[in-house]
Amino acid sequence: MIKTIVTGRTSENLNQVIQSRIDAALGRYERWIRHVDVRLWDANGPRRTADDQHCRMTIQLHGHMQVIIEETGNDPYVIAATAADRAKQAVGRKVSKKRGEKAGGVPLFFSPKFA
Repeated sequence: MIKTIVTGRTSENLNQVIQSRIDAALGRYERWIRHVDVRLWDANGPRRTADDQHCRMTIQLHGHMQVIIEETGNDPYVIAATAADRAKQAVGRKVSKKRGEKAGGVPLFFSPKFA
């Protein structure tokens, strides 16, 4: 399980959903991740307007690297899930770059004759 810190006005159910979405999306990169900070807030307080819920997900990676994903919408469950999916892609790119791989996941030094 990836260490996740959720702050903001949340419920126990929302915290569990966020944790499970992060684990599902980022589980394959767990050894690269130190922790994930998720901050949820309502931009307009009790007034309900379109896209007033905000989510900022900060993924701290080993080696002083980080990925920040921001998402807005009406439903905190949906924006947290969308942020987790976007984080999966962004962390994958960052890890591939750190490993020295091309976008397709093949190492730059790969040679078929040595495979």
